[in-house]
Order: sequence, then C-alpha cells, then structure tokens
Amino acid sequence: VIYFKGCEGLSNKLKDQTDEQLYAKYKNSTVLMVGYYYYKISAGNLNLESFGLPTEVVINEQGKLKPIEGRREMMNSYTGTGFFVSEDAKIITNLHIAKPWLFEEDAAKISDIYKQMLAVAAAELPQLNAFIQQVKVDGVSAYLGFIPNGEYVSNENLVTCHELVAGEDKNVDVALLQSVTKKLPNVEVAYVDLENAVVSDEDIRVGTHIYTLGFPMGFSAQDLKSSKGIQLLARGGNITQESTDYSFGFDAASYGGASGSPIFNSKGQLIGVLNAGFNKSQGFNYGVKAIYAKK
Repeated sequence: VIYFKGCEGLSNKLKDQTDEQLYAKYKNSTVLMVGYYYYKISAGNLNLESFGLPTEVVINEQGKLKPIEGRREMMNSYTGTGFFVSEDAKIITNLHIAKPWLFEEDAAKISDIYKQMLAVAAAELPQLNAFIQQVKVDGVSAYLGFIPNGEYVSNENLVTCHELVAGEDKNVDVALLQSVTKKLPNVEVAYVDLENAVVSDEDIRVGTHIYTLGFPMGFSAQDLKSSKGIQLLARGGNITQESTDYSFGFDAASYGGASGSPIFNSKGQLIGVLNAGFNKSQGFNYGVKAIYAKK
C-alpha cells in the first residue's frame, strides 16, 4: 500500500453538481505540497559527533546512512496535495505529508545502526554501554510548503506552511496546516467548507459518485515549461468499499503525490481525504473520512 491523508439533512438541501462544476469551484483551492525532512539522532548526553557519528542523517536507497550536512538537497524530499479550508489559508492534508517519518521504517533502521556502532566502540570503551539503550531517533521537518495550482515551480511561488494540528495516530491520517501568509492566492478561491462535510457513515455508501482532484506523481506528471504552470489532475469515480472506523474505498484512479487530495460527493460536500492506494493497480484507493478533517 502507498500512502498518498449536526449536518444530517443537509445533503437533501444541496443541489447536485457536475464534475465540471466541482472542478471550476475547487481548482484554485487545491495546492501541490512540497516537503523535506531528515532524522536527528541522540544518545542521552553523549556527544556522538566526538566519536565521528553524525547526528543529522537520512538513509539512502542502499540502506546506508547519509549525513545531510545541513543541506536541503541531501534530505528526503516529497510532494503531496492539500486544500484550503478557511479564509486565512488553513490547509488540510494527510498526516503522512506533515510527518512522513511516522509512516517509514527508517527511524528503526537508523536506531539499530547506531546501537550496533556504539556496541562495537564499547569493546574498547565499556562506558559506552550505558548509552546504547538511550539512542533516540526523531523525524524533523526541514521545510513544508505549497505551490498554488496554475503557478510555476519556483522558490518565488513556494509558500511556507507550519503545522497546527498533526497527531501521532497513523489511523487518523489527516493534519491541519497554516500558510505563513494567512492569505489565499490572488485568484478566485472557494475554500472547502468543513462545516458542510459529510460526517455520517450513512452518507458513505457503495455506489455513491465521488470526484477528486490533486497532484498524483507530483512534478513528474507536470509540464514544468508550460505557460500555464502546474495543473491539477481530476478524476470521477464511485465508492467501492463500505467505510471502516477511519476510511472507505473508491475506484477513481490516482497515484502517489495525490495524498491529501479532497474527495467530494456529487453535492460538493467533502466526503474524504485521499490517503492510500495500491501502486500496482489503479482503481483501488482509499480516503480518510471527512469527519476527521472536521475534528
């Protein structure tokens, strides 16, 4: 699996909207997220660097430690999707976009590597044994921001965000961010109204039409030289699996990078936030129920 993250009766009052209408309404409220992160290692009050051990690293494709040396280009980079939910540019996305390290196994691997290195060094310096079980590995977000739909990929168009609410429960794969500008882009933006979000499982029925828009495959799906800037990809489909405690399944094709995409029903209500799918098969994707975004 790839991770892409009081209203009863309201649905009956809302009018159906076509996919074309939904795209026109929400295309400027959906943004491409860009992030960088790394891992910070400590072992109690032991100065790891005095033993030649770096304290800020990532793991490369060969499973080897790679010191980041304070350089962003050496860090883990990723893209995703988010969408505005307020006039002051708050953004809903997935928890695994805000804190990707929670969904990786790298922290455990790094911990094992450092414990092994300290154990080897302890053969000559027995006092190091006391620090082996104190090894701690923390994920660190070095940068998280977004590029609005229709803008060029550039540092000038990259808007920084900071985390407002992002927990540790991987089942609740949603997070709330805040744009540092606290302003929506200078275009017509209809932010997604969470007050109208679907909160009842009775409204998440197999066969219900849904529509999602985001940035699957990130930059690789974009013509970066286009005069129109980056462009959303959108797809309609249907709910294909009944909701569980946290999520539901749907068949609109998508891919990694679409994590955090809004999922609407035919009345324009947020019904979920796309967060997972199978990389070897299209049409088997999942969304976190909108109630968690609202909460």
